[in-house]
Amino acid sequence: IGFIYFPVKYVFNALIGKRKRFNPVAVLKTGENSNKIFRQLELYKSKEQKISQKGDDILANLFFSLVRSAACGTLLSPEEKELINDSYLKKLYKLSARHDLTHLVAFALQQNGLLDIKTPIGDGFQHFLLMSVVRYTKLNYEAKRIYNAFEKAKIPFIPLKGAVIRKYYPEPWMRTSCDIDILIHPEDMEKATAVLVDEINYTVKEKTNKDISFASQSEVRLELHFSPIGKDVSGDSILKNIWDHALPAKQGKYQHILSDSMFVFFHFAHMAKHFSNGGCGIRPFVDIWLLKNNGKLYSEECTEFLKASELSVFSEAAIALSDVWFSGKEHTDLTLKMQKYILFGGTYGSYKNGITVKQLKKGGRLKYALHRIFMPFDTMLKLYPNLENRKILLPFYYIHRILIVVSSGRGKTSLNELFVNSSSNKKSSEIKNLFKELKLL
Repeated sequence: IGFIYFPVKYVFNALIGKRKRFNPVAVLKTGENSNKIFRQLELYKSKEQKISQKGDDILANLFFSLVRSAACGTLLSPEEKELINDSYLKKLYKLSARHDLTHLVAFALQQNGLLDIKTPIGDGFQHFLLMSVVRYTKLNYEAKRIYNAFEKAKIPFIPLKGAVIRKYYPEPWMRTSCDIDILIHPEDMEKATAVLVDEINYTVKEKTNKDISFASQSEVRLELHFSPIGKDVSGDSILKNIWDHALPAKQGKYQHILSDSMFVFFHFAHMAKHFSNGGCGIRPFVDIWLLKNNGKLYSEECTEFLKASELSVFSEAAIALSDVWFSGKEHTDLTLKMQKYILFGGTYGSYKNGITVKQLKKGGRLKYALHRIFMPFDTMLKLYPNLENRKILLPFYYIHRILIVVSSGRGKTSLNELFVNSSSNKKSSEIKNLFKELKLL
């Protein structure tokens, strides 16, 4: 019944099902939960950015000038202020929403006297500015609850990503995050899960091969990592020893912080992972720029980590691009290619970019499709712990996984992945050359 029902159901939905388009302005007016809005925004891709190359350049320059203005307090030039009209405000709104930087653009517009909250677009910017403070307050409150619970349970942990790097921003609310990221030892996962569920009322949402996702009653997301970045990605050989570079924090007995060298290396490795999955967004480049300005970016140990992981070229190019965007340096051919790949891709990149890269890495569409359907045993073991010492049952779990994907509504996405035509041959070739130049392929 399953083999007949689910495929028929999927084909029916794929042929006539229609997904509701996401309109960020409309959602803002409804007063829906802010976390839901921001999760939807991560998936929001505008199809209306059909402007000339010259228009792209003007929009990009305005956008980065505004982000720089927010991050370091500089004011726009009179010429830049003249360019900002209602048309460009709408484009800036869409572009900044893709990269979860609308609040920074709004703050810059406000301090430059360009934010008119009486207009619909001005009201939208103002809403995101206020909601960024709300988001930070909720995340910070929940993070303290988790830290206290882990301290009480004597579970060693390391806060990661936004929770650490936001101290380098002028104000902590300026560094937005969609969730809380914490690393613990793999052997503490069962104990930590019990603490989160039983003591502070978190709910388990999803399990992957590197973390478990939880949600609080206020819908704040927690990604509890037992592996900092996963396997078979650039930097995993260094990051598997991440705890060797963890130092006791001033707060509590069980909270740890990463050494500056490891923290910066983790940042680049995490960037490279997302870049290889379609794009990493602009926010990590703001982080790089602020780390550099605070004297935290360079160290001999980090340089050695990057060399050992073959991430030296990527990290140098990322630093160069952050200098172009936020310090006014001139573009190189490589930074221009990176900008084109990243700019209109969103916080976690473009869907087609990601599939194209994955197909290139696997040696073509067919090999990629087979890899997606028949995942390695180690990966399946993370998803299905009952496979331990039962490898003979792997074919049945493949069938089970396929049925679950189809019945849960993820079948359409999975099918689209398998049949994406690697974009155009020209774009596929451009991406391939870019990744070879960055030593990521």
